[in-house]
Amino acid sequence: MSDIRINAQLNLVLPIGEDTIVHSAPLSRDVFDLNWRLFAKTWSLLEGDEIGVTAAPAVAAKALKQADQESGDQEASKASALFAEIKRTANFIRPSQEGYIPVPLASAINKGWIDEDDLDEVLNGLVFFTLASRVLPKQRKSFIFRFLPVLRGAEMTSLNATEFAGSLQKSTTNAPSGETAAA
Repeated sequence: MSDIRINAQLNLVLPIGEDTIVHSAPLSRDVFDLNWRLFAKTWSLLEGDEIGVTAAPAVAAKALKQADQESGDQEASKASALFAEIKRTANFIRPSQEGYIPVPLASAINKGWIDEDDLDEVLNGLVFFTLASRVLPKQRKSFIFRFLPVLRGAEMTSLNATEFAGSLQKSTTNAPSGETAAA
């Protein structure tokens, strides 16, 4: 298993199917500061129910909603705002005639580019990544993030969405193959 080093630029790449991904940077420190209690309650809910690293990435969004509901009226709308922020800041990347172009996840959802099952899996993965990247100490993050590629096919990268999209192969059916044409 490779050694993942945690730094402020660590971003998550979640595959959807064969040639589509969602790229997400951790939510900002400001967003965390406004929602720290809900983040901590959600992580505590996952750990308190003994939901391990294997299952937590599959149910983290549901745990966030539950923690929000259990918080009462004072924090009633925080989960909705967090989901909106996650969808706004994550990027949906798939091949097009122009290459791989990042599109905000919220736009891809509105255009129907992602089905309900994939969206559920993506949101749970993004919430888990968000919680782990903001709640856990660096050493524990490193331990947990080592398992995401194995458990969820995720990738960690220091590249932002545009750089990551640019690193993907940009081939089209009309692109030169380098082969010599038959005479």
